Amino acid sequence: MTTAINLSVEKRPETGTRASRRLRAKNLVPGVIFGHKQESVPVTVKQEDIESILKSHDKVVDLQLEGKTETAVITDLQWDTFGAKIYHVDFQRVDPNERVHVEVNIVLKGIAHGVVEGGTLEQLHRTLAIECPAIAIPHEITVRITDMQIGDELKIGDLKLPENVHALEDESLLVVHIVKGTGEEAPSESEEGATEPELVGGQAKDKTED
Repeated sequence: MTTAINLSVEKRPETGTRASRRLRAKNLVPGVIFGHKQESVPVTVKQEDIESILKSHDKVVDLQLEGKTETAVITDLQWDTFGAKIYHVDFQRVDPNERVHVEVNIVLKGIAHGVVEGGTLEQLHRTLAIECPAIAIPHEITVRITDMQIGDELKIGDLKLPENVHALEDESLLVVHIVKGTGEEAPSESEEGATEPELVGGQAKDKTED
């Protein structure tokens, strides 16, 4: 399960396109903290710090700002044209007791016996919509497929989900199966990130645009 990690941010004295360009030239990412009927706060975060968090697939962070700590979820990221650098990040304040709707990747682990025997593995569902505590979003849903044989299938209802995590999709939807065939498709981890969380009964966004 995800636990909040510390992330240092600083207030932005200026907003707007020109100010944001100057910040990016200094390897700083403009962002905003919003939500919980509180004032939106424009901030900056170091490019390397936010990239490090994304590599670990964490979404929940403890923002360190002017000696205070606020727990937040990373809800939106904007990238440059080439997808190389983060241009803007949104942080939505959350309460430990809140639950969110979010999509996470379904990642297959192992090599299925059915594939070794000549079958073809087909993964038909690569993400899963779930509801879970805001401060306990899973990095991913891991599925062990080593024991699967030709003809075997795995549905959403068969997935083993972490405690307090509930699937929001039809349990009968097929996630993966192994069919007869001569080709092989090795299971691989999806590189596509999960979509942004949506607070259950939460407040509408009230953020500052650059």
